[in-house]
Amino acid sequence: MGRFELSSGISAVTQVGGVKLLRATACVQVKSAAATAANGLNDFEIEGITVSGGADHGYLAPVYCTGAVNTPTTTHPSGGPFLDYQKGWSYGVTPSLYIYERDCSPADYMGVVIKAKYKEKSSYYKVVITDTNGNPLDIIRNHRYIITVTAVNGYGHTTSDAAVDATPSNALKVLIEDVSAEFPCIVADGNSYTAMTNNVFTLYGKSAGAVELCTVYSSRGIQPEIDIPGGVNWLGGIASVTPIGSNKYKIMVSFSSGVDVPGSVLSTTVGIKCDNISQELLVRWTPVVLSASSDGNSYVIDLIEPTDRNWVVQIPSPAPAWLALHSTDNSAGSFPGGNGMVTELYSKYSAHAYLHVSTGTSGLGVVLKSSTSSAGETIANRIVISQ
Repeated sequence: MGRFELSSGISAVTQVGGVKLLRATACVQVKSAAATAANGLNDFEIEGITVSGGADHGYLAPVYCTGAVNTPTTTHPSGGPFLDYQKGWSYGVTPSLYIYERDCSPADYMGVVIKAKYKEKSSYYKVVITDTNGNPLDIIRNHRYIITVTAVNGYGHTTSDAAVDATPSNALKVLIEDVSAEFPCIVADGNSYTAMTNNVFTLYGKSAGAVELCTVYSSRGIQPEIDIPGGVNWLGGIASVTPIGSNKYKIMVSFSSGVDVPGSVLSTTVGIKCDNISQELLVRWTPVVLSASSDGNSYVIDLIEPTDRNWVVQIPSPAPAWLALHSTDNSAGSFPGGNGMVTELYSKYSAHAYLHVSTGTSGLGVVLKSSTSSAGETIANRIVISQ
């Protein structure tokens, strides 16, 4: 534990000794799939949710809280007592609740009670957050548990008390997704889903050996298949697809010879498939960086594109000494040693995210950018600087 004094207040460029913040709670969200005559959702409307068996307090720090702060995969449960579910209602057609961590088992689990109107009559349905084998999932901080109602065939219970005391409802068919902040790119069908850490990969700099393209999560534990279009000679191929535990797979690719024209951008779309679920990943490579600002010792890249909305740019910890971000300064001469250099920037406070790269050090540096497009699509870009 430590203490930091912010004597000059907090601004967009404030650094707190490398301290990262992590949510102490998980989020439970319920929504409906697109309505059709076959799934019964034309006559179904969600009104609100609450939870039974939800923890009413939690620990400040996650489990095994040492080193870099990342979204955990195991709980740090505080144990009971549990919330009074009658006081925890969240209302709306896509309601969300934030809840503390807890362990779950078939005999002791957290239930989600959904109040919904079916054929103009309100009733209550109970759902349990489970894996594909039907086992209740532990509730872990910084995870988002999304329950999508995909079909309805009858009424629920007449009271919320009755729903809490009952077994999970057979009148609803749901798809349950356990989403952490590291896997924002999700595609699902009625039985399973696949998520990726990023749907864009950008490489700046010289030809690199094996580099991490992305990490894929498969809810069914199916190793992804990678499809590289024919004729893309500059993308050397898949170096490896490695299971790293918890149904996650790390994909490494290699880059071969590129072009020597400064500023030229090579681009292709790679297909990633787990069973019958497919996603696309845009791969871009600028072999020779052409910067508007370069002084021989460093250069600057503006990472924000005109279509980016609600963006966040981060240099993961530990950040290499030869990379830094600045919200306004795009002058190469400012780095290293300039004021206001940070490792995170947000569109809420900044119009630009200028990446300053100090030359002369060999290695790979990683920058993560998340945003939404003007069409509302999620964009997660893994940016690698090679020199």
